[in-house]
Amino acid sequence: MYVLMKDKYQNNLNTHNGNSPTGVDPMGLDFKNDFLKIITLIVAVVVAALLIWMALAYNNMVALEMDIDAQWSEIYNQEDRKMDLIPELVAQSSQYQEFEASTLTRITELRANWDNATTDQERADISDESQSLIGEIRVTFEAYPDLKSNTILLGLMDEMAGTENRIAYARTLYIDGIRGYNTGIKTFPNVMVAGAFGFQARDNLYGSAPAP
Repeated sequence: MYVLMKDKYQNNLNTHNGNSPTGVDPMGLDFKNDFLKIITLIVAVVVAALLIWMALAYNNMVALEMDIDAQWSEIYNQEDRKMDLIPELVAQSSQYQEFEASTLTRITELRANWDNATTDQERADISDESQSLIGEIRVTFEAYPDLKSNTILLGLMDEMAGTENRIAYARTLYIDGIRGYNTGIKTFPNVMVAGAFGFQARDNLYGSAPAP
C-alpha cells in the first residue's frame, strides 16, 4: 500500500511544473497526510474491535454469574422442599423400632438448623448431612419389606427420592457453572476484563455433585 501511494504521488510530482512558492512539496504533504489517515483508521479499527471484545467478555461473565445464582436458587428450592418432608418422615418412621432413634433425632435437629441458617455454606453443610441421614433411613426402609405397608411412609420415601434426584441434578449444574466461571475469569485474555470490572472467583459450596 505504501509503495502504491508513493508511486501515485511520484507520478503526480512528475507532471507538476515548477516548484511551490513556499519551497514545500505539496505532493509530499498530501502523501504524509493520507498515510497518517490510514494509520489513524487502522488504530481506530483495532480500538473498536478491542472494545467490542471487552463488551462481549463482560456480558459473558455476567451471564455466567447469573446462571450460577439461578442454579443455587434451584438447589435451595429443592432443599427447602426436602426439609418440609422431614417432619412427617420422622413422625411416620418413629412408629417403627427398626429405625435408629439417634438418626431420627439428628435429622430433626438439622431440620431446625435449616430454618435458622444464615449463610449459604451453612445450608450446604446441612444439606450434605441430612442427605446422608436420609440415606440411612432409606436403607432401613428397603431392608424391611413390611414397612412398605405404610402407604404414607412409602409415599414420603418416593417423594423424597424424587426431590433428591432434582437436587443432585441442580448441584451438578451448579458445580459445572462454578468451574466454568472460575476458569473463564482466570484465563488470558479474560483475566484482564475480570480484573478491570471486579469479577472474583466464586466458592464452590459443595465438594462434588451427589450421586442421583
